[in-house]
Amino acid sequence: MPVTQKTRLLLWTRSGSRCAMCQRELLIDEVGTDDPSLVGDIAHIVADKESWARGVSSLTPEQRELSSNLILLCKEHHKIVDDNEAKYTVEVLTDIKKKHENAVKDALSAPDKAKQRSIELYADLLDHWEKAAQIEHWSGWTSYMLGSGRPRMR
Repeated sequence: MPVTQKTRLLLWTRSGSRCAMCQRELLIDEVGTDDPSLVGDIAHIVADKESWARGVSSLTPEQRELSSNLILLCKEHHKIVDDNEAKYTVEVLTDIKKKHENAVKDALSAPDKAKQRSIELYADLLDHWEKAAQIEHWSGWTSYMLGSGRPRMR
């Protein structure tokens, strides 16, 4: 099960778009005429596969893709964390994430807190829309409409 758009928005917003370990900015706007580049990774605290680092857990596949089990890291720290499973345990990563997100929250001004809340509400609406529009079945229901060589709808 992939990470939802809602979860992505929540994670990036609550982390301030910064690595939870080094606080490096993970949105880089080099040219100013295009969207910024995302240079961070969404990393699992408990891995999504049992054979990977920190993968042995009672969490279900769905729980492994929730925001509570994900942490935003720069590519360098993502690699370091995965290569040092004994040092970066589930407990250590959960603590790093919690402290980082609390520091971001404490640093926000009142208008920025309101903006963050708006983004979180938008993320919730996006999640509901995705489910209602059955986006996961996009290819199935569009192939019927577009599959005969010319578009048609009933």
